[in-house]
Amino acid sequence: MELLSVKYKTILKELLIKHEGLVCEIYQCSVGKNTIGVGRNLDAQGLSIKEVEALISNNNHRVNILHKDNMNMSEMWTLAEIANDTEHVKTLCRGGITTEEALYLLDNDIDLVELQLMRNIDFIGRLDEIRKVVLCDMAFNLGITGLLKFKRMLKAIELGNYQVAADEMLQSKWARQVGQRATELADIMRQGWNDTGQSADRS
Repeated sequence: MELLSVKYKTILKELLIKHEGLVCEIYQCSVGKNTIGVGRNLDAQGLSIKEVEALISNNNHRVNILHKDNMNMSEMWTLAEIANDTEHVKTLCRGGITTEEALYLLDNDIDLVELQLMRNIDFIGRLDEIRKVVLCDMAFNLGITGLLKFKRMLKAIELGNYQVAADEMLQSKWARQVGQRATELADIMRQGWNDTGQSADRS
């Protein structure tokens, strides 16, 4: 079971690209972590074995990093060895990734966030989809642990008090850190969107 329909998953992707950016080279995020694509933290999250395999399959020149020390061509790092080593992961991504690869990683990140929300917020399935999008965006940025600290906001959402929930969002340290992102998400939380994608009061 997926949390979001195709339509609202597309809306979430657009918001995340707007909020996180889409950068195909490794860069340092605001807290100094090695990041690539749409906010993929290579230091903390890295790449899965499946993602390593996909990046190698998509680009033949990356096979060179599989050769231990780039010397002994018969000894190759396994996919698991690469995925489990942050330095190998950064080496694999050092030449950059394509937009398509960045979107592939984003799809995987969204799937993970959806799963985490369904496992940790028991009322999530009862929400309208645009409020689910807001929580997904926040969880993507804060991590599920960070999102769950917003206890008053989550309680307000559960009760349908979207005005209070939006106020809680804007009064947080997170809002001061991310600025416009928090303002935009709080506005969506407060007003909701109608089927045309325009703001509409649904609280």
